[in-house]
Amino acid sequence: MFLAGIKPFEQHVRSENERLFYNTDFELCLSNDGQPITTGCVIPISLPMAGDFDFMCINNDKSLAPIIMPGDVIALKKLATWKTYIPGDFICVIVTNEFKVLRKVSVTQPDEQSINFTQMVDGTPEESSIPKDIIVEIYKVVGNYRRQ
Repeated sequence: MFLAGIKPFEQHVRSENERLFYNTDFELCLSNDGQPITTGCVIPISLPMAGDFDFMCINNDKSLAPIIMPGDVIALKKLATWKTYIPGDFICVIVTNEFKVLRKVSVTQPDEQSINFTQMVDGTPEESSIPKDIIVEIYKVVGNYRRQ
């Protein structure tokens, strides 16, 4: 099987529209300061129809099933301005110094110091709040692709 038109033993020249696919979970491809890290399982891909994203990785989290299932590939775009304004009703990967989680941002936000998120617990959505000051980075999920 060939990915992105790369043939075996042929030197690959990366084009402008290629992005990186980290063939691993977002837990492993993002450092504790929220930056993508080389895992040794990185594949350059070209998906012009996927829209604007920074990189792709695999979701192994069950917190948003059945919307995003374990094994789905997710395309992530780093949010630069989440500290001052974060709109609701989208799915994101939240990175703190302690953990990295996949959650849906709630439409209603309680106050300026924290952000409300929704996760699925036994098929039921549950709200939780995370203080803004412990969040290092937020990546918006701009696409998810189910493996067949």
